[in-house]
Amino acid sequence: MEKTLFIWIYQRKQLKNVIQRYDYFDSLIHVSIEIRKY
Repeated sequence: MEKTLFIWIYQRKQLKNVIQRYDYFDSLIHVSIEIRKY
């Protein structure tokens, strides 16, 4: 039981990291598009 809980928490952490990275790239792309407009 504790093992699965640990795995679940670990996976959630990984997911959070992936989402944060995605948000970071998303904003980077947005900024580069904004720069190209000018």
